[in-house]
Amino acid sequence: MARLMPCLFVLVSLLVDKSGAKAQDPLSRAEVATLAKPATALVEIKPGTSGSGFCVHPSGLFVTNEHVVRSVSSNDSVTLVLDPGLKTQKLVKARVIQRDKQLDLALLRAEGEHKLPALKLGSDDNLSELTELIAFGFPFGKTLAKGEQYPTVTVNVANVSALRTDAKGELTRIQLDSNLSPGNSGGPVLDRSGKVMGVVVSGIVGAGINNLIPVRHVRRFLDRPVLAFTPPVINAKNRYDAIDFIATAATLVDADALLEVELILTAADGSQRRIPMKADNGQFRARAVPFPSASGKPPIRLEIQYSDGSVSAVVGEDPKFRIGEESVLLSQVRHLKPGPKAEALLADGRKLEGVLKGLDALTVMLGGQRLDLKLAGAQEVRGVPRDQHNRLACAIVVRKSGQEIGRHEEIVYLEGTQRANFDTLRQGKFIKPVSSAVPVSYLNILSTAGDFIGQGNSYSYKADELKVSWKNGTICVEVDGWKAEFASPRGDVLGVGEYANAKRYPFNEDSPGICFSGKGRGANQIAGHFVIWELERKDNTLVRVAVDFVQRAEIKGPPLYGMLRYNSKFE
Repeated sequence: MARLMPCLFVLVSLLVDKSGAKAQDPLSRAEVATLAKPATALVEIKPGTSGSGFCVHPSGLFVTNEHVVRSVSSNDSVTLVLDPGLKTQKLVKARVIQRDKQLDLALLRAEGEHKLPALKLGSDDNLSELTELIAFGFPFGKTLAKGEQYPTVTVNVANVSALRTDAKGELTRIQLDSNLSPGNSGGPVLDRSGKVMGVVVSGIVGAGINNLIPVRHVRRFLDRPVLAFTPPVINAKNRYDAIDFIATAATLVDADALLEVELILTAADGSQRRIPMKADNGQFRARAVPFPSASGKPPIRLEIQYSDGSVSAVVGEDPKFRIGEESVLLSQVRHLKPGPKAEALLADGRKLEGVLKGLDALTVMLGGQRLDLKLAGAQEVRGVPRDQHNRLACAIVVRKSGQEIGRHEEIVYLEGTQRANFDTLRQGKFIKPVSSAVPVSYLNILSTAGDFIGQGNSYSYKADELKVSWKNGTICVEVDGWKAEFASPRGDVLGVGEYANAKRYPFNEDSPGICFSGKGRGANQIAGHFVIWELERKDNTLVRVAVDFVQRAEIKGPPLYGMLRYNSKFE
């Protein structure tokens, strides 16, 4: 989640009506429109791409569909057009501060200080077929306006034609008998009391059928706390020292609620620590050692190479010395070449050159004896990593009255840790992924400009969206209209290893097979390369797998990169 501004803590309760007050006479359609139009905004992602949204808090909180802002990163902004097409029209930048792909809802925060018209949330408990509702939004975006102007809000009167429920009887969709067009997504739908009953989400163009997300799901979405966690920098200097972990948490519905916040730290070996976080001037803090050692800081292990032999020993102290203009600790060094112009490679990847000062000799422990070793004649000094810990899973858990209401999870890596990602794949490097304390499942795809298959877009899918199987000795993944397949050369069996010169499956013959295609797009020929980091199966069932791959459509096309994890022990 992106860094959030501290002003979230001064929010008061949302304008929602949960009371059992006596029902009032219904408002006229015109009165409902007077309430809703100023609170409904056109959400412009980029020129030609837009949706609708509505204000739920005067400070500038807007609800829309998650799919409307799916392409917007946490660091990017969208434009909210308020009172579009009127003399009072105003353009405001906003950022996505919370999103839920499953519910298809997102929360936007308008930048700056505001006192905006906001809508109240109603209740769909007593909603029935034929109830009249009124929808507000911006169908087809700017298409309905002249020139570069923005269109005024469109108002549609509709009736409830069906109430769709899941297997448990929970209301999941409200169906309307109205032609709401693309661009209406994210817009509010009100009843005759002037309260929100749902959010436009989908429809069948030209069929007079549209679906709403019921307001109960909007309430559930807004009840969650907005969380922000700024990971601490963990490096060779502080990895064994107590450092601060800081988070912010704010509830939007009940800003005065007493929150209990806990920090859970999970190491790569699965060991876990739970630390209460204390409220501190609008933040929550906990102090902890990232990688604790049973006996404090573990000793520094070195390999010192001389022309006539080498020494492997332990250094109890952690002396500070200078190389050039910079002071460093011995524990930061991975490789050191002494000499008139010394060279040092540090754990964080930096390289230093210059005159070596303050490290003429080292006192080491060898066989229980203390030895003083001069470094003047040493050819090189290599630091042996103290341990293999280079990642820390951090979970921020928020509870209210003992019940968990929110959770944010993030991996913090030791500074300098080289990780497998799309950047390394772009460089032609397949780097072994970092071990994970918990099973990991996802499929991430990056298509570069000009790639026919992925159309230059990126795609990300989570565990519950993937269908992974083992078919005739082939790894097969199906998701969202895509299909990925990985096969061994003819006569071989797939296993952990690197597979270069891969061709399109199933026409690979004596070469490894690869094919990522779907949504009506494929290639006659493919040039590919993939590495299987992990593959475990039981009979014909795939238990876990980790694959990184790259393919080029029609042999020389721009590359498409992919990273697949399924119940994997690797990130």
